[in-house]
Amino acid sequence: MKWNLQRLKFLLGHIEDFIDSDWKEIRERAQNYAPQMGLEAVKDLIEPAPQIRQPLYVLDRLTPFFESGLMLKTEDDWSWQVTDVFWRGSVFHLESDEQSDATHLIADVSPLNVKRAPAVKILESLKMEFLAPGADSSGYLLKPTPSLGYVL
Repeated sequence: MKWNLQRLKFLLGHIEDFIDSDWKEIRERAQNYAPQMGLEAVKDLIEPAPQIRQPLYVLDRLTPFFESGLMLKTEDDWSWQVTDVFWRGSVFHLESDEQSDATHLIADVSPLNVKRAPAVKILESLKMEFLAPGADSSGYLLKPTPSLGYVL
């Protein structure tokens, strides 16, 4: 399912109120969410991924370790977009007209380099502060390939 930002903000802001069966699983996953701390969950992250959807597969495998995160993609090496979002265990794909520009954030990050910054500042720069896990949380920006990035 594709999501627009208004719908996603509303859902995350009112998650406790939903009893609709379509969103029941998202609500329950959010209520029961607890970040993984042990190494036992890492094996799920390093299992071979299906080639076709590998970036989304990796994003899905990162959800147990972080409260929220973003997947960034570029098709032309200079314009970066936030294409997917996860929050408390659920992944949401953004509609193409709702994808936030992230060029200012990732353009100078070299592959295999990890940058750390306050999560709130990163998310505010993308107009996605509603995903911030807390005022003192750190955000990690990484670019594993020249056309793919993650904010965790």
